[in-house]
Amino acid sequence: ITCYPTLVPRFVHASPWSSAIARKAMAPRKPELHRRPAGKVTKGHLKKAAKPVIAGSDGQRDYTSMEEFWHEVRNTWYKKVEAHWNAEEANVKGVLGGLVHTHTPDISASRCFLKRLQGLPSAPEFGSVLDCGAGIGRVSGSLLLDHFESVDLLEGNQRLLEVAKRKLSKSKSRGKVRRFICSSLQTFKPKPEFKYDVIWIQWVFLHLTDKDLVNFLKTCLKSLKKGGFVCIKDNAVLRGGFEANRHDNSIARTDVHYKELFARAGLKLCQETRQSKWPSDLIPVKMYALQR
Repeated sequence: ITCYPTLVPRFVHASPWSSAIARKAMAPRKPELHRRPAGKVTKGHLKKAAKPVIAGSDGQRDYTSMEEFWHEVRNTWYKKVEAHWNAEEANVKGVLGGLVHTHTPDISASRCFLKRLQGLPSAPEFGSVLDCGAGIGRVSGSLLLDHFESVDLLEGNQRLLEVAKRKLSKSKSRGKVRRFICSSLQTFKPKPEFKYDVIWIQWVFLHLTDKDLVNFLKTCLKSLKKGGFVCIKDNAVLRGGFEANRHDNSIARTDVHYKELFARAGLKLCQETRQSKWPSDLIPVKMYALQR
């Protein structure tokens, strides 16, 4: 698709993330987390991207596999993510890591993506949607409430969720908001009666481990209505290896790795597109529409 306008554990939350040019790998980013676009590319990382034997880097050392990285951070990963989001500003600037200028192209491209989804032969109903890593309600208020009849917000940080409640209560579409659910993605246990046509997950998976990401997608399958879709928007490295940010504990996976995880969760890819009108010094952002 060519559109014009990218957790607490924000997987926890939602934020745009680093986006680098498709031809470049991402460089060590400055503190940002799941709801935002990511950091800028440095010449040092451009050189590293040329080494095919390296699976990824955290800006300080290289890793020969994703498993090696997860083993090293297994005891501290989520604690640092939560600490980061507890300290961030509860506004658009905070959830986008200071990259406020990415909000408009982000929403515009997502709107285009949803319209394209409606045109698929197997298009879902646009009745109910779950906004995962909803944060302060940026995506719900600017996008989802315009396209769906009802919206539930899932957010792991109570402070950010309270801001979303106040913000959306003043919205003309406030009657469409049904539930504000405080839970991280990796601990989320949806009630059987909670069913959705679309589950929207944006800039949150960059805070989840591979295991928790797959498990959450399997949880999503239980909450989808017949013919429903899971839509994911996140940073995706298109050339080179994964890039981890040890300041906020976020990770930019490769596009190939994401697709492997989707398949592992039992989902098939029905639609994908790269975010257009995106700053060239940020990691690329991709959108994926998945179905059983």
